[in-house]
Amino acid sequence: MRTEKKKDNSRINLIVCLVAAARREVPLILGKEEEPNKWPELKFTASARMNTIILRDEIEALGDFWESVRLEPGKDELIITALKDNGEADDDSIKSTIPASDPSDVQGSAVCKYSQEYLNKFLKAVQKCGKDITLSWGEDYPLMLEVVGVDRWSLRFILAPRVDND
Repeated sequence: MRTEKKKDNSRINLIVCLVAAARREVPLILGKEEEPNKWPELKFTASARMNTIILRDEIEALGDFWESVRLEPGKDELIITALKDNGEADDDSIKSTIPASDPSDVQGSAVCKYSQEYLNKFLKAVQKCGKDITLSWGEDYPLMLEVVGVDRWSLRFILAPRVDND
């Protein structure tokens, strides 16, 4: 295997040649001349800010047998309801409330459901990044999870809402 770099206009290409394999050029993204990717403009109607670890523990406690979770802002808390395959809450559904970091940190009135599996994976990814997490969502609208670090950096994930197959 051999690696070489060549400058071609404003891009640098990394060329990796393997024995008995075709030659492939893979562009490296160095990005000084390129514009940064823009974040999509989303208008959320509800939000909640709370402790990352507490939220992760609550979502994880739902277990893998629940298909989705419904997020709903309550008075000074976030209400999470675990839903089965059909997306409906019933007598067996688990309902959990998580207090917000500050009473003014829960706003709006939108209710939406999201995949429990993917939400759990996102929360595991950010659990050590920051103390608090901000969730923003809308009625049948994507969920944005944002963690802001000590040095004012932020990490965001967007999760599509769970849609019923009718």
